[in-house]
Amino acid sequence: MLDILRFKHFIAVDVLITVYYVGALVVPVALWWGRGALIKRFETLARLDVKVRSLYASMTLRNRIYAGLLLVGSFLMMELMWRMMFETVIAYFQMREYLEQLTH
Repeated sequence: MLDILRFKHFIAVDVLITVYYVGALVVPVALWWGRGALIKRFETLARLDVKVRSLYASMTLRNRIYAGLLLVGSFLMMELMWRMMFETVIAYFQMREYLEQLTH
């Protein structure tokens, strides 16, 4: 505990991993569940929702499948970028700790 207070041991990696999982798992689920509340609260989102629903209704089954695949692919790419961003920062802290061990 004293090492943490003296900044000899960083907690950044542990905190970053926690924030990563909150962002990767909790935020998309919370947004999906809160979608209705967001649409009710923001008129622009309500208009956009109506337009998207009418566009989706006019699509053929084939185009609906393509749109679904595009949505899933976009979601996976965003998750991948989220992961890579945190890996970069965590790697920085791990390199710092490794270099600090070499000098002591």
